[in-house]
Amino acid sequence: MIVLFGVGMPDTILVMVQPDLDGLQLIREGSFHQVVLPGYPFLGLEGEPDLPHIPLKIALPAGCRAEHVTVRNIIYDTLPGTYTVAPVIPVICSIGSETASARPDEHIYASNSFYPGNLLELWQSGVLWGMPLASIWIRPVQWNPATGQLRVLRMAEVVVEYGMDYSQPTIHKRTQWSEDRARDILYSMAVNPVDIGYSGAVIVEPRQLEYGQYVVITTPEYLFPMQELADWKTAKGIPAGVFTTDWVQSNYPCIDLQQSVRAFLTDCREEGVDFVLLAGDNDVFEARFTYPVRTPGYVPLPSDLYYADNNDTEPGFDMWDSNGNGYWGECEDNVEWHPDLWVGRASVNSLEEAMLFVDKVLIYEHVQEVPLLDYFGGWPDEMRFGYTTGFLQPGTNPGSWYAESISTFVPNSWSEEKCYESWGNNSTDITIAMINNGPHQIFHANHGSFDCMYTAYGDLFTVDDIMELQNITNSGNVAIWNSIACSIGGFDTLTCCADAWLNSPEGGGFACMNARPVFALSSFPICEQFYIAFLVNGFCELGIAHGLSLDYLCPPTSGSVGSTVQGNNLFGDPELPMWTAPSVSLDMNHPSSIEGSCMISVYVSSSGGMPVEGARVCLQKGSWQTGEVYEVGYTDVGGHLSLWVNPQTPGEISLTVWAHNFDPYFGSIDVISEEQEEEVVYDYSLIRITPNPSSAPVQMHFSLPENAYVELNIFDISGRLIFAPASGPYDSGIHETTVGGLQSGVYFVRMESGSFSAIQRFVVIE
Repeated sequence: MIVLFGVGMPDTILVMVQPDLDGLQLIREGSFHQVVLPGYPFLGLEGEPDLPHIPLKIALPAGCRAEHVTVRNIIYDTLPGTYTVAPVIPVICSIGSETASARPDEHIYASNSFYPGNLLELWQSGVLWGMPLASIWIRPVQWNPATGQLRVLRMAEVVVEYGMDYSQPTIHKRTQWSEDRARDILYSMAVNPVDIGYSGAVIVEPRQLEYGQYVVITTPEYLFPMQELADWKTAKGIPAGVFTTDWVQSNYPCIDLQQSVRAFLTDCREEGVDFVLLAGDNDVFEARFTYPVRTPGYVPLPSDLYYADNNDTEPGFDMWDSNGNGYWGECEDNVEWHPDLWVGRASVNSLEEAMLFVDKVLIYEHVQEVPLLDYFGGWPDEMRFGYTTGFLQPGTNPGSWYAESISTFVPNSWSEEKCYESWGNNSTDITIAMINNGPHQIFHANHGSFDCMYTAYGDLFTVDDIMELQNITNSGNVAIWNSIACSIGGFDTLTCCADAWLNSPEGGGFACMNARPVFALSSFPICEQFYIAFLVNGFCELGIAHGLSLDYLCPPTSGSVGSTVQGNNLFGDPELPMWTAPSVSLDMNHPSSIEGSCMISVYVSSSGGMPVEGARVCLQKGSWQTGEVYEVGYTDVGGHLSLWVNPQTPGEISLTVWAHNFDPYFGSIDVISEEQEEEVVYDYSLIRITPNPSSAPVQMHFSLPENAYVELNIFDISGRLIFAPASGPYDSGIHETTVGGLQSGVYFVRMESGSFSAIQRFVVIE
């Protein structure tokens, strides 16, 4: 705990630092003392005295950048006694490299001065999701090797001098939700909350965004399922667009696909996009390989932080290769580290895997029971957390120590299943049984490699084991996996553990995993901060929790820490709202029909009759960008909301309501013609496919507001055109066509009429 006070002054921010070191422990182990400060990372280099770091995040005014940071009026308290501080012994979480030893750095251990010599270790100024801040590391404990004295910081003043920076990357416009969420994030981390202002962006309605709030970038082969995902996000009030890699490269020609995507995302950032999904494994959508460390033989990292930390001032001006030498993410490049977008990856390399990814999102969000997974059960009525840990060295350094630290953040209402080798109750079989029991979250602390990891020491949990998991079909729970292990997220290999977790046909789910060998001392804080962001600070969106966990270690204190940050990728949907309580049904009170332009008032309550505050209500008629109605709002403390709509034609307005820890509500409101209330003419729409799944001929219904030319095309799972059941002019109104003779399988039907296009999936079974 740190007690700090922010004081605003002209062009200066003064922070009084008074760290709470009551939890400091000095533990004698052999000839050394371990200095333990729970809750703060130990990020020193091998052989250095192992002493804690404390991060400070200081909010700055909009458009400003820190120009200078100084520390003054430093007061220490010297502890009684003499000590010999243990050296940093980095534990590599890689199978085959787990034995750790270190010799004390002779230069430091022979000195007669306090180490580290400065309270202020390093600092950097940047922008996090449109909010300027300075990130600072201080060292609150110092040790003199010659005298054995330890001293701890009692108080100091940190002075940040700042000025306007007109070259700073900005967000030009964003939604009110985005602005509020960004300020909430800064409130959760900044030591000077009184100085938190606004991003300076113009606040617009969701339908006024150029690309939406959520952007999917994928190859043309995966367009159908990714459009299905985008349609769901749009329906629940997060307007989404799907863009192919071909479109991106043709509109943003750069040196390679990766830079073209980054250039496009520079525009997306400025235009208010919040979430980005990259859909394709490395052999389909190649990662940007980065070099936070430049030594002979260094293997570059596949890093999606390259897309998230988009601090380019204009499209194509790539700050991650600011020196232009073709090596991205170097320490001498202008890497800012903070996320400007929340980025996730669907590491899929077939249409079937792309469809499975979307199904897992829809199952997790309780949107539908998905035929592809053959799951038709109900949703669990309790929250579950699973742990699987082993010794990081034979018989010593138990991973359960890390797990027990995570457990302190888990709500008491959750059930926890702790599989610990140190408790004598873990093995691969035990871990598999725990996973198949259906936890929502899983934490793993042990060693790993690209295609396997340890459960207990030396007991392998392999890609094949992951592919055979059944947690989804058993319980309906799509699990989220976090691990300190090395290399299990190396998605540039043919199949890594993260790929398998994502693509397991009946189990697994989403994951945050390391791409390369890492040290436990830098990998564990990322996992810990993920759960703090999620379970303590309430940032339930998967991508936000993951992005904030990386940001905690920024700027990196060393090249190895930078490698850990750049190489930890999110395998999953970045907007996915993680559950913190069993789901509850929503009750809705809304009109069943309206006549023309009017105010639509709704009341949202829980199934128990309590009003629901902050429920997102989305009304849609046609495309979110060009249709007649796309209005999004949030209920007040009494569960009420009123939205003005201006439909131009009779038809149906879809109504979707989303609220955290509630099952979504789906309804509709008919727009009645004033001339003939009984006659309802629908907008351009691919209304429904029945039955679905089907063992008989399939009926397809579509509607038109006016006479128009229509094409219906049916594609199989490989994207091959199978049949065109409709092609020609049709009158306004509702139409039906029947398709038979299809073999068992998964199909897509696409309706096109003028600029209108819609896709639906259906399944034929024997």
